[in-house]
Amino acid sequence: MLLTKFKRGARAWTGLALLALVLSSFSTPAFSAMVSTQTLVQTESERAVVSDFLQREDVRAQLQALGVSPEAAAARAAALSDAEAAQLAGQIGDLPAGGTNILGVAVLIFLILLLTDILGFTDIFPFVKKTAR
Repeated sequence: MLLTKFKRGARAWTGLALLALVLSSFSTPAFSAMVSTQTLVQTESERAVVSDFLQREDVRAQLQALGVSPEAAAARAAALSDAEAAQLAGQIGDLPAGGTNILGVAVLIFLILLLTDILGFTDIFPFVKKTAR
């Protein structure tokens, strides 16, 4: 009986591993196109906004208080993609220094607990239908 449960569990984990392998093997095609001067200037100005923000004394002090060196933060900002730099530059006036997204963290924790409950590792939520093992 124990061997049957082990085989069933091993078969499920093997199936999940194969599914993850197949899904990770898909790749997206690369596209290239001409970049206009306006787009290039806009991208550089957005990067300048982020860079100027990181050079402010209050931001540098908050980074050091959180244990992040300003040089490391500048290196990470330089490594941002164009889309990420544009998004950050658009939000820079609204972002608190060192702020967190409490709702996002709460939803992530809920989803993790729900997943472990569905898989049968925990018994937290009464609305999750339990499968017979």
